Amino acid sequence: MTVNRLTVQVHPSASRDACVARGGGRFEIWVRAKPVEGRATDAVRAQLAHALGIVPSRLRLVGGVPRLRSGRRPERSRTDGARSRRNIFLVHAGS
Repeated sequence: MTVNRLTVQVHPSASRDACVARGGGRFEIWVRAKPVEGRATDAVRAQLAHALGIVPSRLRLVGGVPRLRSGRRPERSRTDGARSRRNIFLVHAGS
């Protein structure tokens, strides 16, 4: 079985649903779902699976890092206080 690791930057509670491939196994996904009771994660899994052309059950969330983008991470700092979340998904290919 082949396993690929994807890094996904998630923007929950967005005004639209969108998925952008950034290259190198990195994606940026906006979902309207709120990060409550796994709703945003489920929406991200569905969008990512659609973008990859696989069923959502082939994706497994293995880690997530909450992130306040208001200066805590200088390499991607913003001053508007936008919140995002960086998640790691594993894609299981094969049997």
